[in-house]
Amino acid sequence: MKQHEQIIILVAALNHVMQGIPPAEIKGFKYGLISYIEQQAPYIIRKIETGEFNEEIKEDIVRLAREYPSQVRDGGDE
Repeated sequence: MKQHEQIIILVAALNHVMQGIPPAEIKGFKYGLISYIEQQAPYIIRKIETGEFNEEIKEDIVRLAREYPSQVRDGGDE
């Protein structure tokens, strides 16, 4: 797993975004979330890779992680 992928998952987990996801669906959720953020907010990946991770980027990850399930449910990009 790449560094930006690890950070995205860690931030989502530490902010309890995955709390309502059934255990059997966590793996799929994680990879779908990474793909969603890579598509919707590539600047996040660039910031992480260049060491510019800050509170604003963290908040963006949490926001996108919280909106991701509804995008999947509503037939969004994923």
